[in-house]
Amino acid sequence: MAKDSGGKKRGRADLATYRAKRDFGKTPEPAGGAVAGVALAGGGDDLAFVVQKHRARQLHYDLRLEIDGVLRSWAVAKGPSLDPKVKRLAVETEDHPMEYGSFEGVIPAGQYGGGTVMVWDRGTWVPQGDGPGDYAAGQIKFRLAGEKWKGGWTLVRTARADNHWLLIKERDIFAVPEAEGAVTDTAPDSALSGRSIDEIAAAGKKATTAASRKRTRVPPRRLAGAAKAALPVGTKPQLATTAAQPPAGTGWLHEIKHDGYRTIAEIGGADVAAGDVRLLTRNGHDWTDRYGAIAAAITTLPCKSAVLDGEMCVQTPEGRTDFGLLKEALSAGNDTALIYLVFDLLYLDGYDLRATPLIERKVALEALLDPVAESGVPVRFSEHVAGRGAEVYDHAVAMGLEGIISKRADAPYGSGRSRDWLKIKGQHSDGFTIVGYTASAAAGGIGALLMAAADAESKSGLRYVGRVGTGFDEATVATLLPALKKLVRKTPAVPVPREALDEEVRFVRPKLVADIVFGGWTRDGNLRHAAFR
Repeated sequence: MAKDSGGKKRGRADLATYRAKRDFGKTPEPAGGAVAGVALAGGGDDLAFVVQKHRARQLHYDLRLEIDGVLRSWAVAKGPSLDPKVKRLAVETEDHPMEYGSFEGVIPAGQYGGGTVMVWDRGTWVPQGDGPGDYAAGQIKFRLAGEKWKGGWTLVRTARADNHWLLIKERDIFAVPEAEGAVTDTAPDSALSGRSIDEIAAAGKKATTAASRKRTRVPPRRLAGAAKAALPVGTKPQLATTAAQPPAGTGWLHEIKHDGYRTIAEIGGADVAAGDVRLLTRNGHDWTDRYGAIAAAITTLPCKSAVLDGEMCVQTPEGRTDFGLLKEALSAGNDTALIYLVFDLLYLDGYDLRATPLIERKVALEALLDPVAESGVPVRFSEHVAGRGAEVYDHAVAMGLEGIISKRADAPYGSGRSRDWLKIKGQHSDGFTIVGYTASAAAGGIGALLMAAADAESKSGLRYVGRVGTGFDEATVATLLPALKKLVRKTPAVPVPREALDEEVRFVRPKLVADIVFGGWTRDGNLRHAAFR
């Protein structure tokens, strides 16, 4: 068993010590989700590792290995050596959350570990035995596949103290004699952003100053483009256009693409009492009753009236949004599992903000949500990064996320689809219109769905893109089939190839949209390897 920095013996992964040492209202470090409890076994899937260069009272390097759903951490004063003859002292510290692996910035003075943090190296590691078992035994042999660190390594606990280990390079093709130069000197900059430690420090100082400004509530009447008006009811959400890659330049804000249900929140509108809430789906359906816990949470916000735009989600213990978990929660009536991630503010206390530039709307939104941010209320500000779109996208893909949404920082809010918002997907998925289905008693009622995609050049505004015949479960079919039967029509709403027609096909009015995951497109423009989600 190892001891944490307070001297207490530690076995199972635990973030309590990490959180107790930090004030997350003052430090930009992530609080992290619950411990994932991932078990490692020899020969298992690759796991994450990161080395963070940390300039605090003295410069050191923090090695972090994913074990049991957290980042087990060691402080290496002089940094790693690629020479097998050199043994580096590695002092074990508290477990860190998985989200910490992408943290790069400045911890304010006065906070624990105050100083500048850089993601110096990152990649994957594979234990050469039993990860948790070897950790408990005090000797971990592993292989690294990083940008700067590669090959075999060993961590050995010393007899001097439970939290003192030795970090040793194995003899392999990646070993380099110390006399040929230290890797920390030959490759000093960030593996995440390419910045130097001084550049990160300078940017962090600006960000800290900006954060102190942006959390100051500004009366909505002072925002550019704000117009005194009644609260808009039934606002149609702004939609993103698919793009192949993130836009370049500092004029774009980049957000993680959440995996949930788009939701507009109206607070104190004409159809509800002052301070009351109505929650609407993307298509304008009132789901306030289904989202009861979120509606109650929204009433705690410090405003009389507002319109918010965001995504209703359920998060995994690691902090990722998961559409499957959302469906399960809604089916079970478990609204307490939901979280509302808010990314836009369209109206506030008598002023329509849709003509206000996005960056100003987001500053006002964060200030509105800030008073409840530390109270555990499940209404959260959806963070963004200004510029550096390619970097944000690469990080999202590496984490297995759905992708990112890139938005023009100076653009107004406009209902419907536009190129002011772009979605860049890490995996192919999109909403497609159902234009028919094949009846199949053997499959429970639905054999396949006939799908169509938006097409501005088509007379109907849609074009046929093929069938989707997998991904349904009994509960989905039981809900979807009655809805489709009500929409049945004699002729197809879009031109359908002759080979797609058979006696089992039922055409429907194009009213329903399905979320489809697919592997790409065929030469004739149909979905490849498509599945219903």
